Amino acid sequence: MAVVPRGRHLQRFFSGFPDGWPGLGLLLLRLAIGSSALLNAVGFLVSSEARAIGPVVLSVVVALVGLAIVLGFLTPFVGTMAAVVHLLSLFSGRLTFGSPLGGQPVTTNIELAVLSISVVLLGPGAFSLDARLFGRREIIIPNISVDRL
Repeated sequence: MAVVPRGRHLQRFFSGFPDGWPGLGLLLLRLAIGSSALLNAVGFLVSSEARAIGPVVLSVVVALVGLAIVLGFLTPFVGTMAAVVHLLSLFSGRLTFGSPLGGQPVTTNIELAVLSISVVLLGPGAFSLDARLFGRREIIIPNISVDRL
C-alpha cells in the first residue's frame, strides 16, 4: 500500500468532468477552438498556397488537433498543441493559416490561445470522449468477513 506523505497531494491528469451548465460551457469552448482550427487548416489546404509538403503536413496536424478538441479526446495534450500553434502563428507569417477570408487578426490568435489554455486548465467536461474513457468510475468494494482472512 502506497502512503502519500503529509502535505503532498496526488495529481490528476484531468481537472474534472463537470456536467450540466458548466459542462455545456466547456463544450462550447471546445467547439470554438476546434472549429477555428479545422476551418483554418481546411482553408489553407484548399488555397493555392498549399504546394509544399511541410505546410500541408502542418495543416493536417492542425486539422486533427481541431477535431480532437471538438470531440474532447486527449484534451490537455491537444489543447496545449492548439495554444502553441496559435501563439506561433502570431509571430510567424508562414504559419498563419490562410482562410478563404484571409489571415486571422492578431487578437483572434491571442483569444484562441487563451481559450485553449483555459480548456487545458479546466478539463474537457462531461460531454467529451475523455469523460467516457477516463471519467468517474464506480468502485464496488466486496463485503469480506473477518473470519475468511
